[in-house]
Amino acid sequence: MSEDQAIVTDGSIQPFKFKTVKEVYEARVTETDYCVDELLPSCGMSILAGKPKAGKTTLARQLVVDVATGQPFLGMETQQGKVLYIALEEKETEVGIHFRKLGLSEDGPVSTWTGAVQRNTAVATLEATLKSMEGISLVVIDPVFKFVSGVKDTNDYVQVTNALEELLELARKYTVHILLVHHMKKRETEDLGDAVLGSTAITGAVDTYIALKAGSDGIRTLATQQRYGRGMGETQLNWDAETRKLSLGKTAEDAQRDAAEATAKRIERDIITYVSTHKGCTQEAIMDAVTGRT
Repeated sequence: MSEDQAIVTDGSIQPFKFKTVKEVYEARVTETDYCVDELLPSCGMSILAGKPKAGKTTLARQLVVDVATGQPFLGMETQQGKVLYIALEEKETEVGIHFRKLGLSEDGPVSTWTGAVQRNTAVATLEATLKSMEGISLVVIDPVFKFVSGVKDTNDYVQVTNALEELLELARKYTVHILLVHHMKKRETEDLGDAVLGSTAITGAVDTYIALKAGSDGIRTLATQQRYGRGMGETQLNWDAETRKLSLGKTAEDAQRDAAEATAKRIERDIITYVSTHKGCTQEAIMDAVTGRT
């Protein structure tokens, strides 16, 4: 309980200590510190959501390595520090193979847990770990609802809020960023905030919501909703198969514009080709011969 709402020795509860507008105006403004610049605040929490096989775990591991080595993550500067990577569904050998491809050395400051945990004590165990290890900048939990307890139904707002609040308190208490990995709904939705599987409390509890999508054409895109920093519009991701690393590409808007321009040029070229080889052709004949937007 905070000092502003303390219970005095006789057991009575004192009133809240409200501040005046003047006191609020005079309060010292502090800048937000970031684990990943303008994306993941230190002393905060985020969620990375996507459908199965969209690349959530791949992107999460890339974040782990970039923070541990102080390298930019998707072009954004990182605050180098130790990382705890809790991979509840992964094989240790697969984690090791990916870390090697990402360039993490044997003495890299990453501590990894693979396999199941006791959910009823997992948060307390994580706090004990944070107490015993100094310099932790980032904790990644993949997936979150195989770690927290008390959530029988992820659509239950109260259950989800209570479970995530425990993790948020740890992030604030130990000045770390905690990234949670979760799933998106099967059905598509235009509302990015409604795409996460379960209660709206999931996205409401975090400072940064990262939505990872994989289209039927194989193109992956990333978009964010943020309490701090700059939100990112839907942006394509480039994949390097050799290093198994992702990088930011064109925004979806730029990609659509480029595709439209390429289609227009192709139609123009096809019309010229058809007309030059079919002297005296009619407009109707051209329209039948050349495919594309009218």
